[in-house]
Amino acid sequence: MPRSLPIVTELTSRERSVKLAAENEGRRFADAAIAAGDWDDEDGAIAGRMVETARRLADGAYFRTGTWLAAAIVAFMAAFLVPDLGWLVALTAVALGVVWIVLTVRRAKAVPALYEKAYYWGMASVREHFAARLEQLQTERRVEREAEQARLRALREAHLAERRRAAEAAGVAVGDLSGPEPQPFGVSPQGAERLVAQWMRSLGDVTADVTQYTSDGGIDVASQDYIAQVKHYTGMVGVGEVRELAGVASTDHRTALFFTSTGYAAGAIEFADRAGVALFVYSAEEGTLRPVNELAAQFYASGL
Repeated sequence: MPRSLPIVTELTSRERSVKLAAENEGRRFADAAIAAGDWDDEDGAIAGRMVETARRLADGAYFRTGTWLAAAIVAFMAAFLVPDLGWLVALTAVALGVVWIVLTVRRAKAVPALYEKAYYWGMASVREHFAARLEQLQTERRVEREAEQARLRALREAHLAERRRAAEAAGVAVGDLSGPEPQPFGVSPQGAERLVAQWMRSLGDVTADVTQYTSDGGIDVASQDYIAQVKHYTGMVGVGEVRELAGVASTDHRTALFFTSTGYAAGAIEFADRAGVALFVYSAEEGTLRPVNELAAQFYASGL
């Protein structure tokens, strides 16, 4: 691969033509790589194609010398075979030979230098095009990220305002109204349990904590007076899962709380109302908590 050359400020007309062609080819190669999503192509296939393009452009910028050589040979043969043509033909043959030698020597020096320049100009165009596209993508992603953060802030402010109104209406002071911070990239199932423990503490139960991940009897978060199960998945919570939690709570003589990231089947809500299980839906991404049934709404307003 040729070495990089400094930018040449003053160019011949032939060099200007080659520079423009090399820049256009570099831009075309970069556009094709960007369209294909192949950002690694800049130092791979593009460089290889630019080498061949630079060689072709440099080679095509100078006249072929074979014609001059052929003309010189014909003139020499004519001078020897037809002596009557005189010394003028012989002189012409010598002149053609000299022209061929001069052009050949000049071409041998000029073409490699122009080839390196053409490669430099082409790859500079490639990198400039990639840099512009990368800057555009970064700007687009920054705008999207800022818009998403603004949306999450608006949702969170609305959620906190709702909690404040509920607490004021109930005439009680709950714990830290803010609850856990939003997690824009979501949480794992274990992270969801820690998130729920934070919500329970913000509702006033300062002893709430995550249970051990083994042999917990289906209980994910527990405190002195409450036990909670956390379902961090895509499906709806059914009546069987709520019934199982209600049975454990009855045995432990504690109040049952159910938290999910999705929602509840109608039968699950009906059973929870009869069994005294509070149902909540949380959003880790938005940092919000929503009560689903009447008991959950009471805890949400008055605290645990």
